[in-house]
Amino acid sequence: MDTAERTFNSVKKAVASLASASFSIKQAIENNGPALEHLLERPSHAVEKRVAGSLAANVARDRTTANGVGWGEASINVQAHGIQYSTRNGLQFGWEVHEGASNPKSVTAWVIHPDGTLDQDSTLGQALKEEGFNITDLQW
Repeated sequence: MDTAERTFNSVKKAVASLASASFSIKQAIENNGPALEHLLERPSHAVEKRVAGSLAANVARDRTTANGVGWGEASINVQAHGIQYSTRNGLQFGWEVHEGASNPKSVTAWVIHPDGTLDQDSTLGQALKEEGFNITDLQW
């Protein structure tokens, strides 16, 4: 399974880079919160709190509608040191905070494509490379 990873010195920078690399990620973050440019004016801990709330609201509202559209596929896992989110279409992203949640030494942001492979020449692959992410094949 291919993953794209990059280390940052704050959650704020990780969120900004993730959103810059993928419209789907930006849309997931902004769906139930402020526009990204306004969100990024806040301190890093406030950014993480708002993004977590926005992503959680996406999942809570992702229910099957009367027309039977296959909703109910987004998911989130929030833990003390990070967030793992999966969009309705299966794009996974998140971050892990290392060495303290309020004043991190580093934050690793990551992205996994829905089909498990991340072509470095695809639009997403190129955008992630431009943002400085390293794409590697994880061996499970």
